[in-house]
Amino acid sequence: MRPINTVLKVLDTETGLASEVSAFRSPKRLKAITSELGWKIYQELARAPASPVDLAKKMKIHEQKVYYHVNQLRKAELIRLIRTEERQGALTKFYGSRPEALVVTHENMESHKLKFDSENVPETLREFVSSGRANFKIVVGSPDPHGKYKARGSDSCCAIDLALFLGSFTNNVVPANYKLDTEMRENDYRQNLVIVGGPKANMLTAALNEGMKVYMDEADDWNIVSKLSGKSYGEDDNGFIVMAKNPWDETKRVIVFAGRRFPGTRATVIAFVKHFNEVMKGNKYDPRVSAKVVKGIDYDGDGIVDDVEFLE
Repeated sequence: MRPINTVLKVLDTETGLASEVSAFRSPKRLKAITSELGWKIYQELARAPASPVDLAKKMKIHEQKVYYHVNQLRKAELIRLIRTEERQGALTKFYGSRPEALVVTHENMESHKLKFDSENVPETLREFVSSGRANFKIVVGSPDPHGKYKARGSDSCCAIDLALFLGSFTNNVVPANYKLDTEMRENDYRQNLVIVGGPKANMLTAALNEGMKVYMDEADDWNIVSKLSGKSYGEDDNGFIVMAKNPWDETKRVIVFAGRRFPGTRATVIAFVKHFNEVMKGNKYDPRVSAKVVKGIDYDGDGIVDDVEFLE
């Protein structure tokens, strides 16, 4: 039995950042974590992705036991394949937990349809939310080596916060459809697109890169360069947001969220979620252009970006 749905629940009302929660009508699919070892393996994979071989070494148990429980967790859709890695000529698979939290609901639980108020949708997003429904596709970089640079996408978790924010303007509790950049086909390009990740890790960003008013310059060590100010930004927590026409279909729009490294991409998403009105003001050097450059700030000193400074 498949889960009722996967929802996005806000855990931090100050930042608006989300955690993924899966709801189940039957506890049968949770059988994979009812054993002590199954639960320990699930917890390890919730902390960080790992391969069964590495888990066996870390937990000091036989590989076959780990493989058995990993297979059960995978069948129950409680874990998912995160990436693959070649080791000594063989392909090693790394798994991570699928939702960040689980909840079991009873069969007689009442459902309530969310009410939609079109006036709550900012004008700049009305192409992305139509009649209370999400009218866009989120595209993240594949976690496997791919594209010209054989890079691995590591920014996909940022898409959760974007889906939550954009989904708050809809009456549809199911998160917006998303695809890996490697899964995109011809018809997929002709939509409103929310693209997450820089040009090395996301092939759609790479295709748009040099045509944008703010882009990443391969010849300049992938620094962020603004055609509006002529400035270059080279710190890992720098990122940019660009909203523009979709070149594959000019009746549609694209929003690109890209950072020099993961902290930079996270900073762009935080800027969009926490300071949306400021983002929509346009670039300070040319307000007609919807392009912002931001710097991530770690205010509480825990090593994680939690706010931003607008550079332009």
